Amino acid sequence: MPEYWYSRWLFERALAAIYLVAFLAAAQQFVPLLGEHGLEPAGRWVQAVPFWESPSLFYLLPHDSVFRGCAWLGVGLSVFAFSSLPQQMGGAASAAVWTTLWLLYLSFVNIGQTFYGFGWETLLCEVGFFTIFAGASRMTPNWKLRPLSMRAAVPNVISVLPPPMSIVTARSLRLPMAYAAAR
Repeated sequence: MPEYWYSRWLFERALAAIYLVAFLAAAQQFVPLLGEHGLEPAGRWVQAVPFWESPSLFYLLPHDSVFRGCAWLGVGLSVFAFSSLPQQMGGAASAAVWTTLWLLYLSFVNIGQTFYGFGWETLLCEVGFFTIFAGASRMTPNWKLRPLSMRAAVPNVISVLPPPMSIVTARSLRLPMAYAAAR
């Protein structure tokens, strides 16, 4: 639909720019923090935590060169998504690029331990997942996913409020997940 083109264009460029910053940070910081000789080596994490509890592509090869390569691949894909070429190529190409970005960043987050345990990484993974289903520039967005994204985001936002305010807000919105996160 023609009335969605600008908002889709703006949203996808903004998300690609956020992914770009996230992957540039991973390229510069992941190895010193979580590399083989980092502060909290990811190799130990991979040995101690089962794959199903924290799935990541890095369970196969938790090495510094793989971390760097995946981070720079993420940078390249972010620039590619920012150029809007995948959206012009069709729904399958667009979904492939957004899926790869999501899988790569989710892999960093899931073995990131202390350094990737903040709320914005989770929100980026959630928004990145829903963007996979946005489709190409010629497609109408699937608005059926909007309530799911709001339901996923509200508990994260409420959980960062100070305790009295977060519990009151969670109770007033009657969101069981948010109330549990606030406690």
